[in-house]
Amino acid sequence: MAKMSDVLIPVQQARTTGGRLKLPRTVTLVSQTPVDMLALGRTGETLQAIGLKATCRIGDESATVRVVRDETLEHPEGYRLAITKDGITVSARDDAGAYYGLATLRALLRTNGPELPCQQIDDWPAFARRGIYHDLARGKVPTIATLKALVERLADWKINELQLYIENAFTFKKHPEIGEGFSPLTPDEIAELQQHCKAHHVRLVPSLTSFGHFEKILRLPRYAPLGELPNGATLCPTDPRSLKLLDDMYGEFLPCFEQRDFNVCCDETWDLGKGRSRALAQKKGVGRVYLDFLLEIHRLCDKHGRRMNAWGDIVLEHPELLGEVPKDIVMLNWDYHPQGGRIPRTHEIADAGLPLMVCPGTGAWNSLGSRWPMASENIRLMAAQGQQHAAEGLLNTDWGDHGHRQFLAVSLLAFAFGAAESWNPGAAAIDHFPRLFAFHSFSDATGELGDAIEALGRSYLAHDLRNGNADPMYSNLDQPLTPRGAGHYHPGRRDIDNYTPDALQRVLDNLPEPTAWQAPTADEFDRLALAEYATACAMVALYCQRSGVAWDLGLAQPVTARRLTELADDIEAITDDFRRLWLARNKPSRLVDNETLFRSRAKEARELAKVRGGR
Repeated sequence: MAKMSDVLIPVQQARTTGGRLKLPRTVTLVSQTPVDMLALGRTGETLQAIGLKATCRIGDESATVRVVRDETLEHPEGYRLAITKDGITVSARDDAGAYYGLATLRALLRTNGPELPCQQIDDWPAFARRGIYHDLARGKVPTIATLKALVERLADWKINELQLYIENAFTFKKHPEIGEGFSPLTPDEIAELQQHCKAHHVRLVPSLTSFGHFEKILRLPRYAPLGELPNGATLCPTDPRSLKLLDDMYGEFLPCFEQRDFNVCCDETWDLGKGRSRALAQKKGVGRVYLDFLLEIHRLCDKHGRRMNAWGDIVLEHPELLGEVPKDIVMLNWDYHPQGGRIPRTHEIADAGLPLMVCPGTGAWNSLGSRWPMASENIRLMAAQGQQHAAEGLLNTDWGDHGHRQFLAVSLLAFAFGAAESWNPGAAAIDHFPRLFAFHSFSDATGELGDAIEALGRSYLAHDLRNGNADPMYSNLDQPLTPRGAGHYHPGRRDIDNYTPDALQRVLDNLPEPTAWQAPTADEFDRLALAEYATACAMVALYCQRSGVAWDLGLAQPVTARRLTELADDIEAITDDFRRLWLARNKPSRLVDNETLFRSRAKEARELAKVRGGR
């Protein structure tokens, strides 16, 4: 019988039927539907990995593995996987279900090898929309090759939606200066990615900032007059030119996408009512001003033939207006902390008759190794709320705040857990999940790699400093080695001043050994992930090293020139590794911003070493 520990994405129902199927040396895989060939081919690769040969064909002949369509199955994207002594049949009512049934078969092959227990699995998703939201707006724009490889892994975990967050990282012909210097995506690149997504049954859903978080565009001279405040982040809703700009942007951006859903964002409009719309906000209320502009954006979405999706934080700040939100707007209720106040308020959106998605987060942003304990609890709570209130789906967000310095690898574990929770909420064992993830993703049967990934994701807990939306150590390089003002330690002056030697040692003691990041994988995406894990660990160690120097400098303790020079050398070595790994997955974009920060801190350490001379 398929145990929950056999597969990464837990199945809904499984029952043993007795006996075992020993696969022949050459396994024939057959489907009558050509679209299944991609998934059959991937299954053939798994068979080869366990020492068998595979032949994939289109037809209705007898075969060891047969994929058939069965319209009597109840659930969209569901399937039945029957393993008998005579062979394997995957039955599905649609193409996606067949794809997912073969994904489960591959997981069973990885776990059991060429001899499978006979059983019947009936499986289907809890949520119709099972998404990943990936940030392209904070300086890191992945290459299309990276995104395509990511899509393949997400689809294997039965994710069926990808949204890419874009503020300015798109080539607008009418407004070419918007994307300059940010390696923007082109329409051709989006078309290429979309075709790959379709082949793997993933919906590529457009997302574009439309109200708040407009700062990168508003800082350009041509668009600065459209801001609510000078040097602000929010479009002025009372300026008709704001809607004209959005109409222009939508007119170029949206035709690149086939999906009708469109995430217009509209979150965190911090400036609203504080500048040009202040008088109107005093008269009507900030919430009303927000809703009026939201309705204008809704009309633009109708004009462009899209179903509007929008983040729900501002509407929940003004719950009296929920009843006036059009009933075809999908509200995206986000909160990234297990104790977040919006999580238990999900029912307010449902009670207002609005479609909704629940949106937890990976906890990877503002960290180097992710914040796995917080993320896993947050995702599970959000999934439960979504199931309780009949949400359309779960959208697992992955942001890139403050330069997007974290590597893609540190988000993967939470991506996979979000996939498990959006397919079968509450079924995955959190304690066992990192090992299961490492086994199915990196072929690690020892458990050591999974333990290392989990330890890296827990490293932020060791220093015992808390920030709900960040590991405070992430800001290490943003702060100088020497305190401002008085030349001695001041508790609380800066994050970097608060890492005691004992706390730093706890972090270092909890970091995995460099040898932990070795696994038998030949896949380039996974090879890079292991290198990213290793460099993330090295960066945590470097930050501890630098914080230790800052602590001693703050207390006027002896700090030798040699120690400072070694720090500079280590920063420069990490900078080179960081650059290499960034460019292996991403366009150049704002790599320069991070490199400048790293090298300025190496220069700072060298200058302090010169002052100290031979000491």
